[in-house]
Amino acid sequence: MTPHVRRVYGGRNWFNSSVHAIMDGVPADRDPRDVVCDLAQEMVARARALGWSGPPFDPVQLANIESIRVRPSDGPMESDALIRALADGSLEIVWNQDTPSTRRNFSVCHELGHTLFPDAYEVVRHRSARRHNPDDELERLCDAAAAEILMPREEFVRDLTDLDLDAAAISTIARRYAASPEATARRIATLSERSCAAVLLTLRLKLTEERRGKQRTLALGGRGMVGPDPKLRVDYTIPSISFGLHFPEHKSIPDDSCVYEALHGGSTSAVETWSTGKTEVRLAVHALSIPADAEGRLRALALVVRPRAHG
Repeated sequence: MTPHVRRVYGGRNWFNSSVHAIMDGVPADRDPRDVVCDLAQEMVARARALGWSGPPFDPVQLANIESIRVRPSDGPMESDALIRALADGSLEIVWNQDTPSTRRNFSVCHELGHTLFPDAYEVVRHRSARRHNPDDELERLCDAAAAEILMPREEFVRDLTDLDLDAAAISTIARRYAASPEATARRIATLSERSCAAVLLTLRLKLTEERRGKQRTLALGGRGMVGPDPKLRVDYTIPSISFGLHFPEHKSIPDDSCVYEALHGGSTSAVETWSTGKTEVRLAVHALSIPADAEGRLRALALVVRPRAHG
């Protein structure tokens, strides 16, 4: 196995060999995310020149323009999509036939993101079909590329300026781009000039509470006992450039937050005070439910907006 090599790009450490490959010849002060997004925008520009248009933007049509075959799976798959090398030297994207269309669209775009890397064919040829680690550097960069492809910057920013930042905006834009609410909220936070953030939350226990609960169950011979109630806790925060706050992973939100009302469907909004653990901040909170996670735990998406400065 090739050892991980640490190199610094854009002021932080990177270890993935594909990241090293795409940064070869690029000034080390550039962020690989920016490099990948630039390449994704070039892919979009090439496709536009050949008549690709939207929204919604069809990723299958784009793959065909790039001479990449796309087809549904023949049976169950562990992942939403995968890209593989064929014997004739071409690439093929296979998407999970059981995946909702919005997730399929993003997943196909994610796989197209892999083709932006100069070592793509070799990496794909040796890659496992197992579910990929979402924390992997390469996977995060391909997610960034997918957002650029499915929700191109030019149209997305134009649409965003015509809407208020709330749950209705997420739903409206998601339908327009045939994207999931989660991907749409992340894109809004990434591109918005407003001070906002997309926050994904899951109804769950703290990690320490989960461990203690398992230990008590084992000690009691499999019989459970009453423990703490699960709370909505942060899975991740995607802030806009001007947001200036970070909600740590696993941090709970207020017990009376409107986000709890959104867990069972629909959307809610309220002005609330949230804590980062270091400071408290007043926010306009716009929440909507999203599908449960793989363990069946309820989840919600919140777009939180800091009030505009006056005077």
